[in-house]
Amino acid sequence: MDLLNVPALSRASQEYRRQRAALLSEEQELIDHVERVAALRRSLPAGPAIEDELFTKTDGTRTRLSALFEDGDVLLAYNMMYAPDDDVPCRMCTRWVDGFNALAPVVRDSVPFAIFSRQSPEGLAALAQSRGWTIPLYSAPQSYSREVGAETAEGDQQPLVTVFRKDRSGKISLWYSQFAGFPDEAERGIDLLNPLWGLLDLLPMGRGEYYPPPVVLT
Repeated sequence: MDLLNVPALSRASQEYRRQRAALLSEEQELIDHVERVAALRRSLPAGPAIEDELFTKTDGTRTRLSALFEDGDVLLAYNMMYAPDDDVPCRMCTRWVDGFNALAPVVRDSVPFAIFSRQSPEGLAALAQSRGWTIPLYSAPQSYSREVGAETAEGDQQPLVTVFRKDRSGKISLWYSQFAGFPDEAERGIDLLNPLWGLLDLLPMGRGEYYPPPVVLT
């Protein structure tokens, strides 16, 4: 059905219909552009090799990065801002993982999905219990975090999404990564991964100055 011909919109003013038609054209172009970008991403060759380091799950179990691939050759991970000395995690990262936690069972039908952080396993366990998360959380070694850019040389944490690949020989590569912040500091580098922004951007006031409330561990 043509959107502009639904009963309600067919009664709209000519100016509304004109502007909505122009917007509809831009929305279609945006969808097409997103697919062009996705196609470029899918065509990336093998990335740089990554060491098969040890990660620690919230229950204290230590496992190699390679084991997190399970039976596949792709691993998706989000590196959240939660340093070892932090009392609470980044509130925006926490909101993101709230969303990831809900989607994780569906994502895991395709690939394993995990959350990495520099926080201790005990700290991550407390956070997961407080938020009701079931998505796997792992305490990452500093060497890994600095290698991929999730932690700076000064110890500052960076929100980062990563996709790893493993070849037949078992070698792991960092196939794709992206920070939340683009070079223009707009902090919209991984907006498409969070449906919250897409919903808020539909509203007349847009996302405005929205920022999650402080995280309270219960």
